[in-house]
Amino acid sequence: MYLKAFYYLRCLPLRLSKQTVLTMKFSVLLLTIACMHAVADVTGQTVTLNLKNVSVQNVFKEVSRQTGMSVVYAESLFKN
Repeated sequence: MYLKAFYYLRCLPLRLSKQTVLTMKFSVLLLTIACMHAVADVTGQTVTLNLKNVSVQNVFKEVSRQTGMSVVYAESLFKN
């Protein structure tokens, strides 16, 4: 008898109120935003440049030196 009642309750569809569903969706949205913000804080870097009258190529080289990341560009864009 107990097992039959338990099986019957387990087969019933789960009905959630609209407020519960909206609360769950809002929670997922907030968690997603929080995770994205944490990733942005980790990957963000500060670059300090104090350059005057230098070419764009030298600026890219300095940024690469400070960050360790490569800057990809077409040299033909900067030739006169």
